[in-house]
Amino acid sequence: MHLLRKISHISFGMTCLLLDVFSRNTGFSFPPILLFIALLGLSLEWIRLKHSNFNQFIFKVVSFAAREEEVNKISGLSFFCLSTALCLLFLPKHLAYLTILYLTFADPIASLIGVRWGEKKIYNNKSYLGFFSFVGTCLIINFCYLILNFPTFKSELFLFLSLCSPFIALSEVYSPFDDNITIPLTSAFLLTILSSLINLVPLI
Repeated sequence: MHLLRKISHISFGMTCLLLDVFSRNTGFSFPPILLFIALLGLSLEWIRLKHSNFNQFIFKVVSFAAREEEVNKISGLSFFCLSTALCLLFLPKHLAYLTILYLTFADPIASLIGVRWGEKKIYNNKSYLGFFSFVGTCLIINFCYLILNFPTFKSELFLFLSLCSPFIALSEVYSPFDDNITIPLTSAFLLTILSSLINLVPLI
């Protein structure tokens, strides 16, 4: 079930990105629709938490993508949907895509590796191995994204982007909030600050 949840997480993130790419190429506006879906989902979450029978029914339907501890709180999927919509609406395209890719891949990969092999913990049941897996995945994402979109990019651009990765990973470890909110907020904040201090053209 843990692996299935991570596959669902990655599939949802990539679907959102592909739909946004398609919408930008066709003039169709996807982010407002995703925001509406997120707000609708949060409304259903509130109703679910207020009515136990409805809660049990919904949880059975989405049990393949939900964690047991989410039965009595808002699910990570709703936060994922909301944060993805806000990134697409308010961030420059490439910064939004990088932020969503971090959330889509680095978080589940770090979780899978940390749960399976991460015996030595840092804090809040998060392991050193999971932390370094998160950072490593972000570095791979940065490199692949730049190669695919900007084949002639300067190495300094990769370096500046990669400086954010450990701080994003630390936010995932130490934040008391849901990762699906913490990771995109931290990524968006750091990348925005970095772009204001350093010329990140062509990313901005």
